[in-house]
Amino acid sequence: MKDKVKIAKIDATVNQQTAQKYGIRGFPTLILFPLGSNKDEKVNYEGARSADDMVQWLNSQKIGQDKR
Repeated sequence: MKDKVKIAKIDATVNQQTAQKYGIRGFPTLILFPLGSNKDEKVNYEGARSADDMVQWLNSQKIGQDKR
């Protein structure tokens, strides 16, 4: 999955405008921006915070695959 997903982090206490723009209210907040979508098309992750759960969720999003 490393070649299909880029992970970035921001400090929302320092980057308050960005945090407000994307509705970040709690920490950590995970947001997926699907490849090819515009910046307003986002998918919020609301699951458990374990690495296994996050990977399972990412796989369910069919990243890098045609969703049809």
